Amino acid sequence: MITKNRLYLLLGSNINPEENLKTAYHSLKKEVSEILGCSSVWASRSIGFDGPDFLNAVVAIETNDSITDFKQNVITKIELDLNRIRTENKNSPRTIDIDILMINTEIVDQEIWEFAHIAAPLSELLPDLVNPENQKQLKSLSAELVNQNIISKRSDIKLNI
Repeated sequence: MITKNRLYLLLGSNINPEENLKTAYHSLKKEVSEILGCSSVWASRSIGFDGPDFLNAVVAIETNDSITDFKQNVITKIELDLNRIRTENKNSPRTIDIDILMINTEIVDQEIWEFAHIAAPLSELLPDLVNPENQKQLKSLSAELVNQNIISKRSDIKLNI
């Protein structure tokens, strides 16, 4: 029996971001069983360094791959294809960064509760997700974070076209 995994992936770029986000999305589409949803694209300032603004989006996918295989065969491949260069500074500019936020119903990246550039796009797909520590819904938390940070929805960019 094949076990399907539902993953919520954060795509981020601040080097030629409009093109690289679209390329990463279409590469994902070719590699996975199904794209279940895609958030709007959000623009935010870089965190941890001075650099160009980031564009971020969350994509919900379904895959038959194990998490290890998915990371190696899909995420790493897309990042390499888009010339992702890793440096000592994990916040340095990048062509693409793909992070797994959730696996099925398990939250694997606790930063979803802390950063607007993650919470805002994820809340479009999972607005009723509840923070187990304070019982706040992601849509409420996202609204608070968006109001506190300089982040904006880029309705002029659509990944799923």
